[in-house]
Amino acid sequence: MAREGHFTPDRFQPVVWLSDSRYSGMDRLSLPLRIESLYTTLERKFHQPPRRHLRIGLDLDAKAHCRGEDWPVRLTCLSDRGCRLLFPRELARDEAVRVAFELGGMRFDLEGLVLYSFPYQVEDGEEYSTGVVFLHLDSEINRHLRGLIVDGYFDRVRRRCGEDVWRRASEFLAAADLDLGADRSLQA
Repeated sequence: MAREGHFTPDRFQPVVWLSDSRYSGMDRLSLPLRIESLYTTLERKFHQPPRRHLRIGLDLDAKAHCRGEDWPVRLTCLSDRGCRLLFPRELARDEAVRVAFELGGMRFDLEGLVLYSFPYQVEDGEEYSTGVVFLHLDSEINRHLRGLIVDGYFDRVRRRCGEDVWRRASEFLAAADLDLGADRSLQA
């Protein structure tokens, strides 16, 4: 936060300006401050919006290719935009990595960039929880990933609620003409 006209921020430094003007906005607060305005402005400015992509937790063997080597990894979370891996070593942000895995009878080999990599304790030592954003996904692969994630959620609900309840819910959803996508079905 800085008083308007009294500070020059670094190029990418987020700033909320304090102003004597009665006009406020996303980057400007009018003085005197109202606590509600301060809270709303700071939250919007400094906290990322919630994730907009479906994701599902997994525990799946995968292979990662990075730095000219293949590494055995565990795929722990998957979305249609990226994944989280347990990697045996730390990787640098923006480092290129290819992730290969099988899921739902399909083989995926996806190119990505590292978003983060930080130590993560496992039973037999330490690995690195590594976030990867996928690059160059065509719409067909994206659709398959999303379908597998949704199917994974349906399977989990089905196991929890039992076959009888699942069958009744399936009939209701089918009768409601719910569009679940061309390649998915709630049939028992």
